[in-house]
Amino acid sequence: MENSKPAVLFQGGTSLEISRLPNLITVAADVLAGYWMANGVQIDSRLLWLLLATSAVYAAGCALSDYCSREIESPKGQGRPIPGGNVEPWRTLVFSFALFTIGLGASALAGGGALQITILLILAAILYNVGTKERAVLGPLSLAGYRSLNLILGMGLPFWLGGAELPSRYFPVFTFLYVFLLSWLSRFEEGGKSREITAVAFLGWVHFVMILLYLSIWDEGMNLENLPFLALFAAFTGPALLKAGQVQTGFAAGGAQKMMVLGVPLLNAVYCSGIQGFAAGVPVALCTGIAAALAMSKKVSCDLTRRPGLGRNPFNRAIRREPMNHPLP
Repeated sequence: MENSKPAVLFQGGTSLEISRLPNLITVAADVLAGYWMANGVQIDSRLLWLLLATSAVYAAGCALSDYCSREIESPKGQGRPIPGGNVEPWRTLVFSFALFTIGLGASALAGGGALQITILLILAAILYNVGTKERAVLGPLSLAGYRSLNLILGMGLPFWLGGAELPSRYFPVFTFLYVFLLSWLSRFEEGGKSREITAVAFLGWVHFVMILLYLSIWDEGMNLENLPFLALFAAFTGPALLKAGQVQTGFAAGGAQKMMVLGVPLLNAVYCSGIQGFAAGVPVALCTGIAAALAMSKKVSCDLTRRPGLGRNPFNRAIRREPMNHPLP
């Protein structure tokens, strides 16, 4: 009997699982904040092309991550379409490269150097999945570089390179440090040094917040309208990270990592409102609420902190009893 279903790569629900929709919202917030910093609060065709480009490339990287991790993924649990038998590996690979192509096309239509940055984003995603994912330092460096480039994609190379007198030139560096911190923290279960590394991560977070506070108050290129978002960012990410250092359980560790990923749009709101005013930061900050709501939904996969190779000691197994996959944050 012939199958009457349409010939598609896979169903929409599987596409959402592979794309990590909550993460996708935080990625779009990078570009939105960067674009508004450089061009003022406006929605035009170039912004829409950039949002399509970043979303397609990120989803492609997640699909590639699933494909590369297919041999070590457990078929049990949510968000594992390949080992669970929901999709064949080759379909995921085709889906990934199709999305990479869409991202390239959208960035070419956006213009303004977006194509070159998108190529770097694609290279960073491929490098992470095929070479640095399991490296203790290179993995977090790759992820941090990816998110920094994503913010620059929204800002545009002319604005970023030409803003010598503006604090916005350093925002991608701040994003790099923050994402490196949360990515590095996600690996602290290994090696029996969880307490020490969590303490270092928390101290790094404190210094990070203090630097942002200093810039907000003393830098002439910033305005104080970003302080509510900075307070919200600190309140959203800090307690979970502090608890992870105090409690030392897998549940607390996973919670801290998830809150830090979901807090990236709040960090972007700090940047954007510091340059363009409070109103510019509100839509960017709302991306955290949208991503958090999606993360709590049982219908949407939210692999904010999974990566393969964990589960080799009791602390790892406290987080999850099967191997984990850590896509781009």
